[in-house]
Amino acid sequence: GSSTTSFIVDQQRMLLTAGFGAAFVGPVGHYWYLGIEKLCRKLYPTGGVRFLASKVVLDSAIMGSLYVAAFFAFGSIVLEGRGLRGFLDKMKVSCATHALAMPGALRN
Repeated sequence: GSSTTSFIVDQQRMLLTAGFGAAFVGPVGHYWYLGIEKLCRKLYPTGGVRFLASKVVLDSAIMGSLYVAAFFAFGSIVLEGRGLRGFLDKMKVSCATHALAMPGALRN
């Protein structure tokens, strides 16, 4: 027998998520990367290992966490309709999972 699976795109969810990217991720990321570029140029020679490593560490430690929190808030409140409580619950689980995974990631 043959089995067919249909794939349906949730257009409202897709448009809302695209709007989030355009309204938050794009502008915030643009100015964030300009800022860390400017900061790192003051601290280290452009193009060196320290220059690049400092940008990666700053981006991972600060903006990565902010992006995840912002997307979880958007998803919980706007996409899922779970409100602030849903967002906080999602962050508790995510932070716990991240904290448990981090030591292994640092070892490897």
